Formats: sequence, structure tokens, C-alpha cells
Amino acid sequence: NKTLLILSIGAFCFSILLIALWMCSGFDPKATSTVFYWMPFRVYEFMLGAIALLIFDRIQKSHTNLQNTLAILGTLLIIGTIILSANTNPVLGPVIGGIACLGAALVILAPNAVICRDIYSWQPFRWVGKISYSLYLVHWPIWVFWPAAWKHMDYMWIILVGLSVLVTLPLHYGIEKKFRTGRHSLKIFGVSALSIVAAGAVL
Repeated sequence: NKTLLILSIGAFCFSILLIALWMCSGFDPKATSTVFYWMPFRVYEFMLGAIALLIFDRIQKSHTNLQNTLAILGTLLIIGTIILSANTNPVLGPVIGGIACLGAALVILAPNAVICRDIYSWQPFRWVGKISYSLYLVHWPIWVFWPAAWKHMDYMWIILVGLSVLVTLPLHYGIEKKFRTGRHSLKIFGVSALSIVAAGAVL
């Protein structure tokens, strides 16, 4: 475990260094997009998860106050990235993404913290967590291809969030959950695919 931890930390640092060198080099005119889309620049995110896994048991044996501190700090980091992301230079995107991932890792490391036990365990939050991967997949094309003129309408973001969740439901319950439990079928897959295509046609 110690060797894996050292390797994970080393890979994490190398990934961060690679991002810094690439962003500051000036030879890539689309450096921001390259860093965002290319997997090698996302290694630090995987390594944060690996590090969290390797130290998880050790954190669970620590005092409850430590977990409370980690959960609160993680929550503040996540909220901070939500506030900053809309008002910052896109060059800082990897930095904001790294802070968001660190915040999530800290919360994951503290399942017994008061904020996790009493707030994050609330059923609506747990439901959002369960559909989050499907929601992540579908929200991107909806927000990108939605007519730009409409995005500036008041409260349009509420409609976009609602549409994203609506398209997520057949994907999560009809495909993701069915395949996870081994109860998938071509019929369910077809109905879900048609639902998603129909929603896409609305765009």
C-alpha cells in the first residue's frame, strides 16, 4: 500500500506538472481545449481517487473531529469552485477542476462526519448521486447545442436543468441500471434510445 501510495502521489504531481508546462509553453494555440479533452491531463483526477482509496481505512480509524474537518473543508472547496467557475479565466480551468476533485475526495473520505451523515445522506441527494453519471453524459450536448439566444432568457437554466434530468431518466433506469443488475433487454434499450433521440430532436 505504501508503494502504491507513493506511485499515486508521484503520478498526481507529474500530471499537474504536465498541465503547467503545456499551458505555459505557448506552442499549442488550443492549449485550454487540449488540457480539457486529452486523458493524460486528467491523470491527476484518477490519482486523487487512488490516493483517497489507499488512505480511506486510515482516515476511518482517526478521530471524528478529523472527518468533520475534512467534510466541511471539502464542501467549502466544492462551493468555491461553483462560484469561481463562472467568473474566472478559462486558463484556470484545470486549477478549478483540481480543487473540485480535491473537495469531492475530502467528502468521500469522511462518511461518518456530521454533514455527511445528516445532510448528504438525505434521500433526494442520494438519488441525484445515483443518476449523476447518466446526468453527466446527457447534460453536455443539451447545454452546448441549446440555441444561444434562448440561453440569455430569464430562468432558462431551470428549463435546461429540468430537460437534462428528463433525458437522464430513461438512460439511467432503462440502460445503466438494467445493465448493472444484469436485467437488460433489447426492448428496454430500444425504448430508452428512442426517448433520448426524441429529446435530442427537441434541441
